[in-house]
Amino acid sequence: MQNKESLYEAFAELSYAVAISDGVVEQEEIDAVVNASKDHPIQKMILTQFHSKNLDASIAQSYKNILDIHRDFRLVDEYPFLINIIEELAKKSIKDVSELEESVIGAVLEGLKKKLI
Repeated sequence: MQNKESLYEAFAELSYAVAISDGVVEQEEIDAVVNASKDHPIQKMILTQFHSKNLDASIAQSYKNILDIHRDFRLVDEYPFLINIIEELAKKSIKDVSELEESVIGAVLEGLKKKLI
């Protein structure tokens, strides 16, 4: 059985994968997370991911992990808040990525909204 921490970790991984999709985590992406997460416990998890420098981060794999956890643990009330963090981050990240990466990020966000909200 998955728990809330597992879900937060999966969203933190997705946040990092979005931020690193252009090859570097920029200060404005960190600021976007801090502003959107408002001292929520996920903030520390995301910032830890950002400092991990895991260059193998995958948007697709992180998305799949969230859906797998969702099957076991439904935290419906928090999904809009968690998705908003990704959206705010994506606004900062998307300017420096390829059209393909931009479309992947957009598809993941739409998928999360459809499947979780």
